[in-house]
Amino acid sequence: MTTPPRVLQEGVVPRNREHFVLWFVRTPRSERKPEPIALVGRDQGGFVVEYQPTPDDDEAGAAWSEARKQIEFYLIRKRGYVGWDYAIYHTRTGANLYSACGAGHRGVYWTYVKCE
Repeated sequence: MTTPPRVLQEGVVPRNREHFVLWFVRTPRSERKPEPIALVGRDQGGFVVEYQPTPDDDEAGAAWSEARKQIEFYLIRKRGYVGWDYAIYHTRTGANLYSACGAGHRGVYWTYVKCE
């Protein structure tokens, strides 16, 4: 039995293939809308992360840091493609939303884009 790939690299995520969008949510009372901060896709060699430009402020830097932690947790520590399936599941849970704004703080939440 072969082990699924667990390689994470920066690159371009094809929009015509399944992928995740990670969104940065400022405090719930913020007037600013959630902003995409990263796209995550997979390929034969592992996972591809495409970080999106964000406003240059302290909150955005904290969001990128949190996004990196979550990507590593769900995709690398959860054992490759099993982690991919778990991340899809995670997008449909209350924990996903709560991690972004449930405690009244900024955060990151995931959405899954399924392409045929």
